[in-house]
Amino acid sequence: MEREVRFAFAGDLLISQSFSDGTPPELLRLVELIRSADLAVGNLEMLFHDFEGFPAAASGGTHLRGEPALLEELKWAGFRSVSLANNHVGDYGTGGMLAHLANVEASGLMHAGLGRHLDMARAPAFMDSAAGRVALISCTATFPSGTDAGRKRADVHGRPGVNPLRLTTVYRVDDAGMAAARTLQKQLGEKAPGPEAAQLILAGRRFQRSAVPGVAKEIDERDRAEILASIRAARGAADWVIFSLHAHQGEGGDRNTPTTCLREFSRAAVEAGADVVVGHGPHVLRGIEIHKGRPIFHSLGNFFFQVEGVDRFPSEVYEGLGLGPESTPEDVRALWRRTRSSRLSADPRWSESVLAMPIFRAGSLERIELFPVTLERAEDSAWCGAPRLAAGNDAIRILQRLEERSAALGTTVRIQGGRGLVA
Repeated sequence: MEREVRFAFAGDLLISQSFSDGTPPELLRLVELIRSADLAVGNLEMLFHDFEGFPAAASGGTHLRGEPALLEELKWAGFRSVSLANNHVGDYGTGGMLAHLANVEASGLMHAGLGRHLDMARAPAFMDSAAGRVALISCTATFPSGTDAGRKRADVHGRPGVNPLRLTTVYRVDDAGMAAARTLQKQLGEKAPGPEAAQLILAGRRFQRSAVPGVAKEIDERDRAEILASIRAARGAADWVIFSLHAHQGEGGDRNTPTTCLREFSRAAVEAGADVVVGHGPHVLRGIEIHKGRPIFHSLGNFFFQVEGVDRFPSEVYEGLGLGPESTPEDVRALWRRTRSSRLSADPRWSESVLAMPIFRAGSLERIELFPVTLERAEDSAWCGAPRLAAGNDAIRILQRLEERSAALGTTVRIQGGRGLVA
């Protein structure tokens, strides 16, 4: 009988402190599960460098950076692969980005989604494992302007950056809305199309005639084609293909629900050859979808969220909070604790996650085991933001939330013995 192939997938990894010494038993149990997989993958949403770069004026949310030695902590925990395409890669400019990339390369972790130019950022990474050869492709639909990689030419370097999946916002309006938009164009001195036009650009925004008004997202066709081509190329060179998608966007502004266009793109990734699509970015747990026998995890939430351990911030962070030059990093963290509404202590959804373990046999998905995870929320704890295997009412609450969100996507999650099961 052919052996099981077991993968482990975690969501966002924001790691700023060591966790291999004095590890709590609940975290050790998670580590044992991760180590039991043929390959474990997480999204590395921290930069690891020694401040080689300069802080960006606009970060991916806040400037996240940790000691390069912390990469060894991930390996100790059993992770062998990380996705790098996300909105924090540019927090310390190109210099920080390249130092981060060099440190990840030196660690030996398989990685994808960040490159010295666009072709490298688009390219799959490969690793040989007990399960066979595994490919990883990573992209992000959420990133600050200028952190997307640029294509090289024979006469000019490419731009270092992430593998981008660009989204455009489209404002769909009825006939009256289009007429009003044309009137505004004329008043602003912009060239207005005729009344029969199906769409127009007003102040840099795209308006489209539609019988069903609303706001939608559309994927850049070139990005779509090139990323799917990368997945197809990986399919021809590997036994297993993992596609990692970082995206904050939610349908209708709902953080819990993936956008229609990204749901469709995830299904297209499966059709191009991805065995697993693993999503992250909104910092909350989203539902699971099964497409053509392959799992799509639309978001696995936060697996580590150690923002409290970030030890230095650039001046933009202090100034943005109204803090003077005499202020300290602890002043930043204290103000965050008082004012932020979407932190672990204020929003329990940010502290709920699962370790997802899809199990294959003879190339087919046999089942998915889902281990509920909760993060330490006490901000005065040395383990704030670190995960632990959830139990009791915490486990049931997390799994019921996942059960409900997966049912909306056509997937049944059964709760058995404190864990979830898709079979």
